[in-house]
Amino acid sequence: MITARHCGMTLKDSVEIESWPYNFTPSKDFTHAEQRGQVSGQLLVRNWYNDKEFVQGQYAFVVLAAPRDAGSWQHGGKGYQFWTQSDNNGRVEIKNVRPGLHNLYAWVHGFIGNYKLDLNITIQPRNKISLGTLIYDPPWNGPTLWEIGISDCTAAGRPDAC
Repeated sequence: MITARHCGMTLKDSVEIESWPYNFTPSKDFTHAEQRGQVSGQLLVRNWYNDKEFVQGQYAFVVLAAPRDAGSWQHGGKGYQFWTQSDNNGRVEIKNVRPGLHNLYAWVHGFIGNYKLDLNITIQPRNKISLGTLIYDPPWNGPTLWEIGISDCTAAGRPDAC
């Protein structure tokens, strides 16, 4: 998983992140740590250009959000979203997820399109769900002859590819 040193955060920031969600909040609307669940898995990407071999979804952005179409989580303003970034092997773990129905979405640096797991994930308190290996088949119509930028969902690459 991405640690504080990867994001330029201080040790104090890291301690705050690890202590969330706080359990001192008295509101009945606040879901405490023991009432939350977690999801884990490994994201692999089929590399069509290189004999359809699988590559690890390194540093992919992964989100659990309300069920929608692939990519539409970017436009959803209601509900909760739980984000993380996969490690260099494509492994992902999302902790402290509120109970409810979610979908898992991702985008991987350098690959066009958005991944959506075709499975509704129901989070229950203290539930630890292992999704195993997740395979992303990005859209591919043949070898790339010419490309401007990198598909990375930033203005530095090709923002239209996100």
